[in-house]
Amino acid sequence: MGENGSSSGAERVRESSLMWLMLTRSNYAEWAMLLQCNFETLEIWDTIDPGGDKVKRSQDRQAMAGILRSVPQEMWQLLGVKKTVKEAWEVVRSMRVGADRIKEANAQRLLKEFENIKFKDSETVDEFALRIGALAADLHTSGETVDDARVVKKMLRVLPQRYA
Repeated sequence: MGENGSSSGAERVRESSLMWLMLTRSNYAEWAMLLQCNFETLEIWDTIDPGGDKVKRSQDRQAMAGILRSVPQEMWQLLGVKKTVKEAWEVVRSMRVGADRIKEANAQRLLKEFENIKFKDSETVDEFALRIGALAADLHTSGETVDDARVVKKMLRVLPQRYA
């Protein structure tokens, strides 16, 4: 630290040396954690979570640039018009948390479908295996893990007697 308590140029972290994760439909928690870490490193996290001191406009804009760097370009217009980076952060959070709720609801629907899956009368074993495999893949995409052993056990339980 220099005499006035500020970091010297050699001690400061360059923004370009940090890792900036691109926000997707399914990685909000990781994205938010990494951005918080980056903003804390850059000493600008107070722009998002103010501790009482007035936020400097230059710090707010630095944080806004960090957010815009790590969201899809389609979101720039929506976020760029916000008066503060805190407002932009809240927009992203509400959009992605809502998406997470939809994803969770979809996962629950798929789990119910997996538990209730039945062998159709006109279906071959191969067709059923493809159908249950696709359902397991959809569950995986929704964040639920259905391992192969569980799929095989389910298949064996619902196979018609004629295949026993």
